[in-house]
Formats: sequence, C-alpha cells, structure tokens
Amino acid sequence: MSVLTLTGVRPYGAAEAVDVFIRDGVIDAVLPAGERAPDGEAVDVAGRWIGPGLWDAHVHFTQHVIRRRRIDLSETTSAADVIAATVAARAADWPLADGMLMGYGFRDGLWVEPATLAALDAAVADVPVVLVSGDLHCGWMNSAAAAYLGVELDETGLLR
Repeated sequence: MSVLTLTGVRPYGAAEAVDVFIRDGVIDAVLPAGERAPDGEAVDVAGRWIGPGLWDAHVHFTQHVIRRRRIDLSETTSAADVIAATVAARAADWPLADGMLMGYGFRDGLWVEPATLAALDAAVADVPVVLVSGDLHCGWMNSAAAAYLGVELDETGLLR
C-alpha cells in the first residue's frame, strides 16, 4: 500500500493550510494542518497551491519506455558521481541501446566542477557513452559516441 501525506498545502480559496492524506493514489482525507500525524511518507509542500482537476497531461511516453535500458543518474550530484555510476554500469555489463551505453537524469547545472570530455573518455572508452540530462536539454558523451554519431564536441563533451 502506498501512503503519502502532503503537509502545509493551500487549497484554492482557503485561508488556512491543510494536510492531504493519499492512499494508493486516492485522496483519503483533507484535514486542517497539524490536526493528525502524517501517514507514510510526509512531504512538506511549504504552502504550495493545490486544486482539483489540475494535472500535467504532457507525457514523453517513448522516453519513459526506453529509460529502462538507461542508467538512472537522477540521484547523482556531480560529474564524479555520474562517472562512477557509468563505470559501475559498464562493469555490470549494462545492456547497450543501439550499440551505446545510455544514461539519463544528471543535472550538470548544479555541479561544482564542470563536465569534461577527458574524464568521461578516461572512465569508459571501449563503447560509445551517451548520457542525457534530466531536462533533456543536453547530452554528455565520450569521443567514441561522438564518432559513432558524427558530432563534434568541445572540451566539456556536452552537446547542447
């Protein structure tokens, strides 16, 4: 059973915050904030708005399906983390997609140190590596991938 409590929610038109209790994807209760202890995972939404019938109907279904063959990099916080996850996947014989080792989900805009082509080349050089950012706005690839795809890279290895 999946249980989630959203705390500190502001419904449209309401003066006071509420807590929303969700069980298996269905709203179970809406109570004044703090009236009942949170159930399951609790997420403080810090006063963000909530309203009925609002959802994002925009879906990248193909991306969702093919991501199962990609290394999940969404928890990484640095270029070094991404490289470590990529090296571990290669060592575990991660499946290749169209002859390439693929990953997704990194956030290079939050990294202290920049991505470098040299670091990725040094980590994995035996197969083309293409890593897609979490917002889908760039890819970090090694030289083998650039040659395979016929693109030119600068010293970062990022293609935007």
